[in-house]
Amino acid sequence: MNMHDIMAVIDLGSASSVGMLGYKDADNVVHPTAFVEEPSLGNIRHGYVYNVDGTAALIKRIVTALDKNLEENLTISQVYVGVGAQSLSTTEYIVSRSFPEEIIISEELIQEFTEEVERVYTEGRETLMITAPFFIVNGMQALRPQGMPCREIEAVFQIVSARSSIKRNVQLAVEKAGLGFAGLLVSPIALAEVTLSAEERILGCSQIDLGAGCTSVCIYKSGTLAMLQVLPMGGANVTMDLTSLRLVEADAEALKLDSASMNIENDKEKTLSIKVPDRQTERVIKYYDIGKLTAARMKEILANIVNIIKISNLQNTLDAGMQVGGGGAQLDGFIDYLTKELQAVNPIQLRHDLISWDLDEALRPKLYTAIGLLRMANMACTTNKRPWSEYVDETLQKSERTETDELATDPWSRKGENADVISSGITIEHNSNEKNEEKKGSLKKKKSEEKKTSKIGAIFGDKINRLFDFLGDGDETDNNTKN
Repeated sequence: MNMHDIMAVIDLGSASSVGMLGYKDADNVVHPTAFVEEPSLGNIRHGYVYNVDGTAALIKRIVTALDKNLEENLTISQVYVGVGAQSLSTTEYIVSRSFPEEIIISEELIQEFTEEVERVYTEGRETLMITAPFFIVNGMQALRPQGMPCREIEAVFQIVSARSSIKRNVQLAVEKAGLGFAGLLVSPIALAEVTLSAEERILGCSQIDLGAGCTSVCIYKSGTLAMLQVLPMGGANVTMDLTSLRLVEADAEALKLDSASMNIENDKEKTLSIKVPDRQTERVIKYYDIGKLTAARMKEILANIVNIIKISNLQNTLDAGMQVGGGGAQLDGFIDYLTKELQAVNPIQLRHDLISWDLDEALRPKLYTAIGLLRMANMACTTNKRPWSEYVDETLQKSERTETDELATDPWSRKGENADVISSGITIEHNSNEKNEEKKGSLKKKKSEEKKTSKIGAIFGDKINRLFDFLGDGDETDNNTKN
């Protein structure tokens, strides 16, 4: 593995964000080398950048932590960012051609279709990616049409887009963090990249990622993406509902994680005690009240998921069923409820043939999307740190420029035999000759050398002195140890 091939990705989430380093081998297997998770602290809401400065600080913290896992001479210079914002969606675009006589489908014809789709523009929206199309040749579906004879052909593309401000604000935050912007990746598709098999995509399946601020719905059929929609609701909505029990948001979140359940019928008389806002006394809350609020919100989210699948007109053809994941899906009773309503529901699972996990930390579902982003990334994100010699050279050059500016403002340095000098309100006429000019030039050169030495000494002297002090202290420590 060449450390120069390392890629850096950040998965921005409403509750927390994950940064990850890794590389891909010759077989396109992803090898994560480090990761870090940081709370988003309200800077990301419903999957989009809510506070640019706050997000820039978040990205900076993540990159600083990841940098420590690189070789000493390397640093992260740019990052890919994944988003699953609420305005993210797909638009179907069909390109069709008819021919008077039968032709053989060429690579050039397929490329012509792609170029037409790339020219599509929707005001106020940014195209993030264009999916690989599926083809209908002479009325029959074809997965690989190149080389086939035809008189009619259709190519069905999905254009994945979001509000223009989504990409703009992410890029601005990355640049404010002092980094290059390698690209914006679509997080729900990245997750599917490392969790769905080719067979599942062909048979047809849906993948639901129920996060804190958003819920993404990806539908695949005939080997390609058929629909993507992001709902602006998730586990955080349950938290806000629980605040109606006279709880602050932090306490409501803790209550959700510890006690929320959709199995409310078994908990009608069961209670628990919680601290009231004064933190000194307690009050009693019924599990039934917690479950009633939780179930109502989760059923609403499920109803919206089902509606999206119905809009796709593929609900009866998804033979590989549904995969469900995300923090919101961990709520007690949710998967059981889904299974009763929809059948063939499975938890999202990572495809281990696409990843080599050699880190000491456990591989958690929270990291799956970041791994998918590494798989989608295609450009190295590290660079050599700036050599010390370059820093020294630049410092010398700045010193010389400063000295030149000082000499330029010195009235005695002006060219010409007669220079008027204003000093203490008196005008003096100076008649220079060659000997005086030579002497004056020598003095200026000496003065310049002294200033340069003083400036460089001020910059590096302290560091060098500290180095000698350190070495001296080390020797003294060694001697004391020996004694």
